[in-house]
Amino acid sequence: MNEIACTNSLFEQPWWLDIVAPGEWTAAEVRDSSGKIIARMPYVRRKGRFGKNRIIMPEDTQNLGPWFNENIRAYVQGNKQFVKQKEMIDELLYQMEPFTECELTLNCANTYVLPWYWNGFKLTPTFSYRIDVSQSLDGIFAKFSKSTRKNIRRAQQESTVSCETDIDAFYYILDKTYEAQNRNNPDSRALITKMIETCDKLGHGKMFTARDHSGNLQCSAYLVYDEKIAYALISGSIPAFRGSGSKSLLYWEEIQHAAKVSRVFDFEGSMIEGIENVMRQFGAHWVTNYHISKSGIMRDIFTVMKPRIKKLIGY
Repeated sequence: MNEIACTNSLFEQPWWLDIVAPGEWTAAEVRDSSGKIIARMPYVRRKGRFGKNRIIMPEDTQNLGPWFNENIRAYVQGNKQFVKQKEMIDELLYQMEPFTECELTLNCANTYVLPWYWNGFKLTPTFSYRIDVSQSLDGIFAKFSKSTRKNIRRAQQESTVSCETDIDAFYYILDKTYEAQNRNNPDSRALITKMIETCDKLGHGKMFTARDHSGNLQCSAYLVYDEKIAYALISGSIPAFRGSGSKSLLYWEEIQHAAKVSRVFDFEGSMIEGIENVMRQFGAHWVTNYHISKSGIMRDIFTVMKPRIKKLIGY
């Protein structure tokens, strides 16, 4: 297994990037005088229309870099650590050039993002919710809203949760989820299969599937994790069972498993009001992942219009 230590999350591991962007990714690195990596920025370069050289976020990847050695993040009197971080960002960006468009979502460990702005990037905050799973599970459950606890208890009585990997059932549920939104599933079956099989093999993933007592599929979710962070990566629900509480039950199952293998559970976030409301009721705290972008005028126009288009189509 090709694993390295200089990462913020499993999304920055070579094996993960080989799944979601085979042959398209590389990493900018800064080393100290002894040759030790002190800053690292993995990224995916993909050719766009008319030969445009684009840096993009790969599929099913919440955030990417940059990773800094802890000494670079550590406070220095007068906030001098930011001087060093700016130097690192400038050097990483220099290595990433040239490109005509760039869109990245930075890991939430990166709160000092002004150097990206000074380099001409637009900054957009996105949000996720997290739970510290090193605390007691009883304490975590007690922080859930009253309605969330009620939904979980009801679902525990009416549903059965399996942790068996069933890619056929999982992909069927995803298809039905997008079908209810009049959308096509953006993930190919080949990608989902490779992702799940690899994570299962490496001990970095687990599937949870809920069925009613008649055996009908209700919802399914896939959790990916390392020793630092567990992410609720992908999930879906059969529309007829969305009021069953089984989705809340699966979140609770994921949180309990995360407590065994990691330190933090991340809901992966959403900017959609209804979805954010569900996550918020689990009593988690939010974190900010900055989305950075640099592009030409046509891309800027599309970015401005995108929220309006989504509102018009009810997305």
